[in-house]
Amino acid sequence: MIVLPRLGQVIWLRPHADNVQKSSQTFKSRIADVDGATAAMEIPTDEQTGRPGFFSQGTKWLVWYFGTDGSRYEFQTEVVGRRNENIPLVLIHIPDKNQFTRTQRRNFVRVDVNVEIAVKLEDKSRNYHFLTHTVDLSGGGLAITCPDTYHLIVGDRLKLWMALPMRSGVIEHVAAVGECTRIQEQESRSSRHFWISIKFVEISESDRAKIIRICFERQLEKHKILPETDQKEISG
Repeated sequence: MIVLPRLGQVIWLRPHADNVQKSSQTFKSRIADVDGATAAMEIPTDEQTGRPGFFSQGTKWLVWYFGTDGSRYEFQTEVVGRRNENIPLVLIHIPDKNQFTRTQRRNFVRVDVNVEIAVKLEDKSRNYHFLTHTVDLSGGGLAITCPDTYHLIVGDRLKLWMALPMRSGVIEHVAAVGECTRIQEQESRSSRHFWISIKFVEISESDRAKIIRICFERQLEKHKILPETDQKEISG
């Protein structure tokens, strides 16, 4: 089932290969209104510079976004006009559902991502609050390293805060509540610690979308996929 972009939906755009602009440019916007096959979006801004883009009528774009089901959707569109309300809006065409591509589902891809994370366990006898880093990350959960001074158990609910360094240079902040699902003891020459597997039990879809996005970006880096190829692969 295709989840269409909705009011307030954050979307990303990249110029179609036929456009004059460099196809590696990525813009970010938000859907302000949807009327049948036409969507009005805020003026998109370049993710790297923060500057507004020039979206003239007739130019073609690749659009992608993350649905409430955790999937990534993309479609090709064309600018069909402009509209001025409280803010200037760009109008784009929403194609038929059979022209959408769904590239990511709930079985989230887990990738090796090392980012700093703050963890808090609120318990009368174990009021832990510590900084560590992730071992891997996905839209459904993560794994962290935990010193043996903190005694976590399966079923513990943990408050999590992360700062994700995106490819554009922007730092995206994410907050979630996770449940400890697995504990693996790890030993090295210098210390003894644990790998803690955690699944998300409370997270906003916008924060989940940020996590899925950085996972896609790290996959691109790992496989050295060029931005042009990125359009048909798994970036976001």
